Amino acid sequence: MEFNNRTRINLSGLAKKILEKDIFIFNADEQKQIGTYINKVLHAFTKIEIPVDNNLAKEKGTSEVYYINDKNIDWFVSCASQTKAYKEREDDSSSTFFKVIIESYCRLPYPERANFILHECIQNIETAIARQTKITLETYNKLMKVSPYKIVPSKDTVFTYLVFKNDKKFDAIRLSLIKSVRVLRELYHFNKEEMKLVDNALINFGPSFAFENMTTIHIKFLNEDGEKRYLYSTLQRPMHERIIGKNERIYEFKCSEKQILYFFFSFAGDIEIIEPIELKNRFKQMYKDGYETV
Repeated sequence: MEFNNRTRINLSGLAKKILEKDIFIFNADEQKQIGTYINKVLHAFTKIEIPVDNNLAKEKGTSEVYYINDKNIDWFVSCASQTKAYKEREDDSSSTFFKVIIESYCRLPYPERANFILHECIQNIETAIARQTKITLETYNKLMKVSPYKIVPSKDTVFTYLVFKNDKKFDAIRLSLIKSVRVLRELYHFNKEEMKLVDNALINFGPSFAFENMTTIHIKFLNEDGEKRYLYSTLQRPMHERIIGKNERIYEFKCSEKQILYFFFSFAGDIEIIEPIELKNRFKQMYKDGYETV
C-alpha cells in the first residue's frame, strides 16, 4: 500500500456532516476545513487505534483530493502495517484505507470520538494527576499553569471537563477547548477539606456552573405549563432550594446567574424574575435586543 500526501478520499454524506460538526467542537480557532480535521483524525489514529468497520469501504459519497501532512504520511509508511486495520485491508489502496478509518471514526458516539481525538491530552492530564504534578495547559487563546484535580462529565454527559486549581481558585474547562498539555515536575497538594467542597459543588451544579459566583434568585412561574416544564426538564436545570409561595409558584434558587440564563432564557412569557433586579433587567435587555434584531 502506497501513501502519498495528495490522496483522493470518497466520503459519505454522513461522514462529512460529522466532520463538519466536530471541526467546530475540537478545532476552535484553527482552519475550519475538512482536510485539516482529517489530518487530526489520522494523527489520533497514530496514537490509539480505533476498531474499523470494513463494510464502510462500500459507503457511497463524494470524492475529493485531501492533503495528508508529512508527519502522518511518515507514520503510516513506517508503522501502519502493525495495525489490525491495515492487516485487514493491506491489498487496498491508501485511499480506501483512509476512508475506512475516517468513516469508522464518524460512526462512534460523541463521547468516544472525544476520547479518541483528545487521547494525548487526556493521557497527559491523567499522568499529572497520578503524580500530583502541575501542567501547562494551552487553549486556543491562552497558556496557563494549573494543578489538575479530575476529569468529569457535565451533568448532561454531553461534554467532558478538566477541573483544576489556578493560583488559589478552582475552575473547569471543557476538554475540547484544550489544544495541548505538558506535564511539569512541580508538585502540588489538595487538602481534604477543599476537595470535599469541590466535589459537593460538582454534584450540585456540575462542572459547567460549579465555580461561578452563587447568589439567591427568586423566580415566579406565571402559569402551570411553565412550572411543569421546569420540573420535568433535566438538561442544565438548576435545583430550587424551596418554594416560597406554592399558590403563587415562587421558587428560590441558590446558584449562578449564568445557570439561570442558560436554562430559563427560553421561558419568555412563562416566568418572572423577582430578584435580583439586575438579573431581571438583564433578561429584559436580552429579550429586547433579540426582538430588535429579528
